[in-house]
Amino acid sequence: MRDRLRSALTMLGIVWGLASVVLLLAYGRGWAEASCMPSSTWENNVIVLWPGQTSMQAGGQRAGKKVNYEYEDVEAIRDEVPIVRR
Repeated sequence: MRDRLRSALTMLGIVWGLASVVLLLAYGRGWAEASCMPSSTWENNVIVLWPGQTSMQAGGQRAGKKVNYEYEDVEAIRDEVPIVRR
């Protein structure tokens, strides 16, 4: 009787371990596919600009200067670069 119980518990442990590994691998693969999905729906030629601050000195301005965009900036980019749609 003791060997049967030990065998059953060993088999249960093996099944539990395999199920855990399979679930963790499936979870990881799903996470990887979900994190890549939003970038694959964008077009290839996309530039995104966020206001913030400069990290380096450029154009005579100090590093760390705040950069804010206004609607006039958007219109100027649209006028100067004809391939920009929005």
